[in-house]
Amino acid sequence: KAENHIDLLTGYAFKSKNYSQDSNHINLCGGLIIMPDGIDWDKCNKWDPEKLQGLERYWLNDGDIVMAMDRPWISSGFKISMIAKNDTPALLVQRTARIRSYSINNLFLYHLYNGPAFERHSKPTETTVPHISPKDIRSFELLTPPIEIQKQFAKRVQAIEAQRNQAETSLAKAEDLFNSLLQR
Repeated sequence: KAENHIDLLTGYAFKSKNYSQDSNHINLCGGLIIMPDGIDWDKCNKWDPEKLQGLERYWLNDGDIVMAMDRPWISSGFKISMIAKNDTPALLVQRTARIRSYSINNLFLYHLYNGPAFERHSKPTETTVPHISPKDIRSFELLTPPIEIQKQFAKRVQAIEAQRNQAETSLAKAEDLFNSLLQR
């Protein structure tokens, strides 16, 4: 079970009256900005660094997995992402889960949670807002191959992502060139 391999934390209930839009303040990561393809930091609220006392445990680190617990599945997919170094500093907001692994490669773990097995396992409550519980996250049966195989998997995923990013960049350049030729 996942509970034997992860540190799970759900976010803090930051008071919205104290939210800020000051670009020098700290990003707040919540379920509304977590998307299937990343985090929409342009839409995040901010928090004044002067008001951090007692909130240290809610800091997000490079490699943390974040998951929207309310309305977790949308038409474009599951609202889960990994925190990158350039996403920090950031704090975790309520109704959002942060997952850190003790013994499993984080990228491998991310893909386990982002796969169809977790969707089948978790049974979002059918209230007005579908919701995943911490129990769903902790009780998920994880596939745990040897760490070397997990690392190989992660390396291949990173190589594929790099190729995909390169292809997207090439496509954008080709479209720009084509549009430029159309102008002439």
